[in-house]
Amino acid sequence: MTYQVQIVHDHSCEDEIGNLEAVAISVLEHENAPPGALSVVLTSDEKVRELNRRFAQIDRATDVLAFSDGSRDPETGQFYFGDVTIALPIAKQQAKQANQTLAAELSLLTIHGVLHLLGYDHQDGNEKNRMWRIQAEILRSYGHSFEPSELEA
Repeated sequence: MTYQVQIVHDHSCEDEIGNLEAVAISVLEHENAPPGALSVVLTSDEKVRELNRRFAQIDRATDVLAFSDGSRDPETGQFYFGDVTIALPIAKQQAKQANQTLAAELSLLTIHGVLHLLGYDHQDGNEKNRMWRIQAEILRSYGHSFEPSELEA
């Protein structure tokens, strides 16, 4: 399958973020997603709070938001899954609290967001367990551990 992942960030963190493109592609491959593209955006708490307020009517920052798209590029016909938006300061704080690297935390949040783009939700217990299992499996493949309590979103 052919996947394109664009990483966008408005902070200088190149050395700390790891290979989020490969992580996102791993999720798409794991789930046998059709060919397509998505973006992972690393931004400020303020920007995530603004997006959360505007689109979910929740006036607070959160670690990760996923915005499904589902459109096709009119020129190429390529499917666009959507955007995963991560609050970098929150990710840094969570990494420190979990005693893990920022790259591991960003990998977790990217996996979580991409699963949401693919239609996963964690409101139902069975779906949540399945989602957490997939997250753990993909994280382990990158040498990171995952404890379900690490992600409350």
